[in-house]
Amino acid sequence: MQITAKELIEELESMDPGAEIKIAYQPIWPMEEPATGLYADHDNQVLYLAGSGTNEYLNPEAAEEFWRM
Repeated sequence: MQITAKELIEELESMDPGAEIKIAYQPIWPMEEPATGLYADHDNQVLYLAGSGTNEYLNPEAAEEFWRM
């Protein structure tokens, strides 16, 4: 399931503005990496997040939620 900009905005509004943004991926072997950039493609209405390439294991609580998605 894809998330929309509206869903992202709603979630971000409830966060501390200084909160770190990370990218979680591969639910079977859950990993994370810091988001280090973004690109807004306004013509196609897509927001891209760039990862740092620095991979770490996703924390257990986030991994469990990630698996349910």
